[in-house]
Amino acid sequence: PDAAERLLKRMMEDEDVEPDTVTYNLLLDTWANSNKENSLDKVMQIYKHMNSIHEAGNKSVTPSIRTINAILHAHAKKASQYTKRGDPNGVEEARKCADDAYEILKDAKRRYEETKDPDWQPDVASYTSCIDVYARVATYSAAKRAEDLLHEVKDLHTATKSYKYKLNYRTYTTVISAWSRTKSDQSPTRVEALLKEMAQDNATKPNARTYTAAVQCWARSRDPLKAKRVLKLLMDMREEYKETGKEDVLPTTITYNNAIDACARCQGTEQQKTEAMKIAFAIFKTIEMDEFASPDAGTYSTLLRAVTFLMPAGKERNKVSLAVFEKAKKSGLVEFNAVRNLRRCVDAEAMKTALEGKAERNGSFDYNNLPPGWSRNVN
Repeated sequence: PDAAERLLKRMMEDEDVEPDTVTYNLLLDTWANSNKENSLDKVMQIYKHMNSIHEAGNKSVTPSIRTINAILHAHAKKASQYTKRGDPNGVEEARKCADDAYEILKDAKRRYEETKDPDWQPDVASYTSCIDVYARVATYSAAKRAEDLLHEVKDLHTATKSYKYKLNYRTYTTVISAWSRTKSDQSPTRVEALLKEMAQDNATKPNARTYTAAVQCWARSRDPLKAKRVLKLLMDMREEYKETGKEDVLPTTITYNNAIDACARCQGTEQQKTEAMKIAFAIFKTIEMDEFASPDAGTYSTLLRAVTFLMPAGKERNKVSLAVFEKAKKSGLVEFNAVRNLRRCVDAEAMKTALEGKAERNGSFDYNNLPPGWSRNVN
């Protein structure tokens, strides 16, 4: 964005070139997609500047719904920054950010209703961007607000038949992501209902990203049978591929990793944990055989975490853990988390065996002293 700012300054100094709406919208995009702390402030400053130029009589700079969509996207990025802080104040700041975004959307709706200017008509992208802001808040109330907005734009399309309000998979996926980030017991039910709704229209059919968000939702749930639920989602994805031939619905490595993570988080009876363990390894076997996806470093570290949580400590757990770690070594996919999770899985003697004598007597290790070949394929 700093380079874009310098370019704009050069344009303003050049008598033969005058920045217009497109120029300012592109500048907004660069700031809206930036991870800088002051990105939202800059976006709002640019928007204010655009309005002042327009009101001064320069009609070549005219804010529109395209401008608003960039501003809403900037709010989503900022809300994400707030929630990543991991504290209550961050969540509250993210909520305020979402409410501010909604007010901006409402103002655009008001302008359109008053003027009937098509350049100010909110479209499905406007609603999706606003939904995305609420999705980043990661609370039940925000997820519910996100779904309410989806129903609002759906009703607008039903009433007007305008293509501008036609829902797509992105809108639904964003709402599913909103539910997946909460820990509400209602979240999986809402996600399953939304998936069924999506399947009714070719324009909204779920893709791998949608299913991955659904898998993440189950992973965060407290349902002791969630391992079975994510396995079914994986099977649904592969079945849909067989029926349609569309590769965008196939599970990705991220999908598989989240499914294994869901198994690792099972906290049911010993029998349910054993079943979850079997499903985790079945998923691992599937990704090993998948022609479109393959295990990465996260796959092995997550599988080791599943072993830690789902198997009782002892010789059998040592044996299983060492086998997984050996595969990671041969694949060159040993990341720090894999070694850390292995340490939680096995006793000190097994740890020394796994690290080929490079561990201390108590099992502690220095990741930097491990052979480079073990991590040669870690991104």
